[in-house]
Amino acid sequence: MINILKKCFLMNFQSFTFSNQVLEHFYLFIYPPLSFSYTGTLNQRNWGKKYPSCTSARQSPVDIDETFTQVRLQYQNLQLEGWDKLTAESSTIHNNGKTVAINVEGEFYVSGGGLSSRFRVGRITFHWGRCNATSDGSEHSLNGMKYPLEMQIYCYDPDDSQRLDDAIREGGRVSALAVLFEVGQRVNLIPVIDAVNTVSRFGKSGSLEAFTLRSLLPNNTDKYYIYNGSLTAPPCTEMVEWIVFKNTVAISETQLEVFCEVMTMEQAGYVMLTDYLQNNFREQQQQFMGQVFASYTGVEDVLTPTCSSEPENVQADAQNDTTIVVTWERPRVVYDTTIDWYTVTYQRLQGRDQSKQEYRTDGDQDVGAIIPSLLANSSYVVQVVAVCTNGLRGRWSDQIIVDMPLEDPGTDTHTQNLIQSKSVYLKYLDLSDGSTGDSGSGSGLDGNGLNQDFDEVATIKTDLSTFASLTVSFKVDDTREKSRSTATKMATETNKDIDRARSNKGGTKQWETAAEKEIAENDSELSHEEEEKIGGEGLNETVNEVVWKMDRETEDSARWLSSIAGCDMLKEKERETEGETVGKTENDTENGSGIESVRGSNSSHESRVGLVGGVEREKRTVVPLAVVSTLTILCLLVLVGILIYWRNCFQAANFYPDDSASPKVISAPSTPLLLATDGHEPLTVKQFVKHVMELHTTNTFYKEFEIVKESYEEVQACTVDMGITADSSNHPDNKSKNRYINILAYDHSRVKLSNSLDRDGKCGDYINANFVDGYERTRAYIAAQGPLRAGREDFWRMIWQQNVGVIVMITNLKEKGRTKCDQYWPDENQEEYGPYQVTLKSPIVRVEHTVLHYHYTQWPDMGVPEYTLPVLSFIRASSRARTQEMGPVLVHCSAGVGRTGTYIVIDSMLQQIQDQGTVNVLGFLKHVRTQRNFLVQTEEQYVFIHDALVEAILSRDTSVTSDLLHTYVSDLLTPGASGRTRMDKQFKLISQRQAKHADYSTALKDGNAERNRARALMPVERSRVCLTASESNSTGYINASYVMGHHHSKEFIVSQTPLSSTVADFWRMIWEHNTHTVVRLPDTHCQGEEGECCVCWPSRDQPMNFEGFTVSYSGEEHVCLSNDERLLVQDFTVESPQNNYVLEVRQYSAPCWPNPDSPIRNSFDLVNTVREHSRHTDGPMVVHDPLGGATSGLFCALTTLSSLLEEEGAVDVYQVARMTNLMRPGVFNDIEQYQYLYRAVLSLVSSQEDQRALQSPETNGSVPLGQTNIAESLESLM
Repeated sequence: MINILKKCFLMNFQSFTFSNQVLEHFYLFIYPPLSFSYTGTLNQRNWGKKYPSCTSARQSPVDIDETFTQVRLQYQNLQLEGWDKLTAESSTIHNNGKTVAINVEGEFYVSGGGLSSRFRVGRITFHWGRCNATSDGSEHSLNGMKYPLEMQIYCYDPDDSQRLDDAIREGGRVSALAVLFEVGQRVNLIPVIDAVNTVSRFGKSGSLEAFTLRSLLPNNTDKYYIYNGSLTAPPCTEMVEWIVFKNTVAISETQLEVFCEVMTMEQAGYVMLTDYLQNNFREQQQQFMGQVFASYTGVEDVLTPTCSSEPENVQADAQNDTTIVVTWERPRVVYDTTIDWYTVTYQRLQGRDQSKQEYRTDGDQDVGAIIPSLLANSSYVVQVVAVCTNGLRGRWSDQIIVDMPLEDPGTDTHTQNLIQSKSVYLKYLDLSDGSTGDSGSGSGLDGNGLNQDFDEVATIKTDLSTFASLTVSFKVDDTREKSRSTATKMATETNKDIDRARSNKGGTKQWETAAEKEIAENDSELSHEEEEKIGGEGLNETVNEVVWKMDRETEDSARWLSSIAGCDMLKEKERETEGETVGKTENDTENGSGIESVRGSNSSHESRVGLVGGVEREKRTVVPLAVVSTLTILCLLVLVGILIYWRNCFQAANFYPDDSASPKVISAPSTPLLLATDGHEPLTVKQFVKHVMELHTTNTFYKEFEIVKESYEEVQACTVDMGITADSSNHPDNKSKNRYINILAYDHSRVKLSNSLDRDGKCGDYINANFVDGYERTRAYIAAQGPLRAGREDFWRMIWQQNVGVIVMITNLKEKGRTKCDQYWPDENQEEYGPYQVTLKSPIVRVEHTVLHYHYTQWPDMGVPEYTLPVLSFIRASSRARTQEMGPVLVHCSAGVGRTGTYIVIDSMLQQIQDQGTVNVLGFLKHVRTQRNFLVQTEEQYVFIHDALVEAILSRDTSVTSDLLHTYVSDLLTPGASGRTRMDKQFKLISQRQAKHADYSTALKDGNAERNRARALMPVERSRVCLTASESNSTGYINASYVMGHHHSKEFIVSQTPLSSTVADFWRMIWEHNTHTVVRLPDTHCQGEEGECCVCWPSRDQPMNFEGFTVSYSGEEHVCLSNDERLLVQDFTVESPQNNYVLEVRQYSAPCWPNPDSPIRNSFDLVNTVREHSRHTDGPMVVHDPLGGATSGLFCALTTLSSLLEEEGAVDVYQVARMTNLMRPGVFNDIEQYQYLYRAVLSLVSSQEDQRALQSPETNGSVPLGQTNIAESLESLM
């Protein structure tokens, strides 16, 4: 009987092993395994396991710090042979899943420059990040600055190898030329960009138009760095002579985006997934032990008499609220002299006293300075220069801006009193700006009393956007049921938004909840019971050595099995354990080894013989006990394995039954609870903010996101047992209904359409959409792909059957030239989608089913918006539109996973914050990913979720309706326990400088410094206005920034009044941006520019001629405003000889605005006059003052706020001010400016009670009952 049992166990385990091996080989045959990857389990942190060279000491890439480079003149004179000739027609391009590689055919050589030989060009590869101007994509960096794209030209020694691949395989000599790209105007990359676009799909190859290699290089190839390193991808062989060019090459944003359309295949277990190829760069190797050399000395850069290069590694920090500590290192180069001392200059950026002060060191060895007696809560700009014995100065260091802390910062307590939501939120009507193609007008409340729409543009849906009065509704008629109609308000918002307000403070997680404690106790108790069972069964009273040995081995195996996290590993271990233990039992039993008793171990041979009979009897007893014990233990191991398997594959997934007719799925509690799974307990809002700061500081977001991806891989590995299948999506009749082949709808959670027969008589209930849970609500959302043209009928059928009341669309119909979603609403009148008739809303139509449509058009695919505030406003407004009577909120982007998942997580966490004051992003995301695959698709989206929630916690909901404005302001001015008011805390967030030195990279380039009137106000990269490069302005730089308004994300351009050297740039900006309205303002002290001799405007008889266009004077007039203030209105025309287009420009010049001697309300006279003219024109409005600072910022902010108050009856002063400061840092640096915005808005409030209480002389200074606090608040503001 025992032998039969043993054979059965062996047969079962052997058959299991065989079937698993067959399955494994089957999958590997269909999908060959990847050798390495940049993501997933084969990411670069694991390369060293398979390729040991990847952990060596001379690995590439590296950061090249000029401070540590050695200048070698013999490394000059790089020779490029044949690089001006066209490449051969036989050259090809290939997408290998790791990069896009161009195999260059032709005679192209490189030599000199310190290279050991004459190398032939073999291949060109590219490395990129997220494909936007601010992302890091290059592998190498210069002085700590990375770039969006890096091109590497690999060459080989033709005397040693026939091809580049042969040289790599044989360990031959290889050289590589690295070219760094930054965003700008570029046209000669077109052949390469077009070729990349043709091989966007994985594995695709093609030919490309001939081009010259020289066109891919910087204009100046004399400056470069050279070092000996390695390949930047496996096998990581250290055989490469690297040349990294110092100067960069320009590439346009449109061209850069082409690289992010490249697809790859990623391996997840046995599954191969199609995904976008991004971040295909290797991390820099900090263990690099080599030396980097430079080809230039810096002498050729000296254009004016100087004695040295700039001081190195200048650092300046505020030691306390009145002292700055400055440190630096000696200049890298000193020209024919010695340094006497250093001069440190510092200048205050705010206030009236902005004179430059100097600090002189004691000598050339004194490389530090302590600057005392400064003003708290101010910003200073610091520079260092060397002064030499010959009387000359060296080059100035870069300017460093230091923000001094407050004298008494106080404690920020508003994060604890989280989210006191206002009962009314901003609602925006969507302006028809042509981007959506919608027409029609009308405003007011719809059938449900909701009037919430958004303009793509702007803002904030934020409280900035202006959504047009375009109210589109849909009338839905089901021909088989009674007539119904569906109204949909088309709302669009087009803004660029993602505020990367990230703090650099760390924090720790402290998760102590009753639920976690209980789970831990249960696990501990279960583990203890298992050990007792194993020990009880395994430790028999026999002294048999074999039994003891088996017990110890099986007990260790049980413990090892308990730590396994995957069902496949469990089964494999079970096979090994049974094979080993059973084999040993049989072997030991047959040989009789180890069955002597302990007491006989020292006896003589005779005594042993005398014991044979007893031993034989003991053997007959012990052997059965050993076998029975072994089998018992194996059974326990199987039970333990089943338990572990259940925990990994089942416990983490909380599925909700589809319906009574659906296939049986894993049940869950009927009460929709957001349970923390796998130990991911919620954090309090205070803990969460600290946690996010820590993740940013340590750059460890990727670790958390890897947990999400690993959880998905576990789900994929256990799909059959968990009931997570996608059979309906893979059915031949439904494959054409999927927009993307790898984005499928899980069967257990998919939305099933009511049964209906199609033309072929087949039942069609499939649509690529899944129910997704929300916070304490099952099936709170429907996550769907953007409808295909053939699926629009099914899309409306789902809306009708699921009683959808809110649609959230987070994609454009076309992005990067590709269709992402087909339009499912009519442009005008009505359109039929199968049995459903969708009609634009008309007053005579009886609406039975209203659908509110929110459209966010500035959220890039696979990416995130630029700022978080507008997204938060959009999510809050669309979420509040849902009523209890409505069905799920329908959310879709293109694939229905990345942007859709980001929206769902943020919305759910905002509700959890408001309800419980806690956040659990990781636990919630792992849960909803079991309901639809790939929700939150990229690490960048995962980071954005955290940044948006931190912004929501810190700023709270700051939108307020006009009837509550006075009460809201009164609350803002009420001091808290620390003595600070909420207005003080708001302004602290507004005035925080988040821009880093790298954000001003273009503004600080050589040649652009003289284009800035003041270094304190310069444009950051993400909101900088770019011009077409010209001979006089090769970088296309102008000191001007986009600023968001109510109707558009780039509604304003704030600029400094042009200098004599930038007049041509100023008019080129107006011409290229089709600007019709210009507002000219004085500085904050109403001081004009009479002292300047610059002529910026054409005169009556003297037009201004520039390269490519001419500006002519048309006329002028004076307009009288309040208090006899006069406004100069000038008209100009701009025309180009190349075309017949004439641009009419009107400039409003205010001699003193805002006038401190006039009532605040009069400030809106200019605002209203300009608004009336600009509402009928396209293009951004240019607003300029001498610095492009506070005066222009106030005008833009008041224009936005007045539009909001007039059209929406609500304002958000905080958001308007914060967005202005984010897009043009330094505009608002005084709390009086922030207070002025509130005072101005309060003056516009139309409430008669408020007006009587504040202004009417009939009240004799008295205030109606209940308004005392309001009057006091306003008085403190006034």
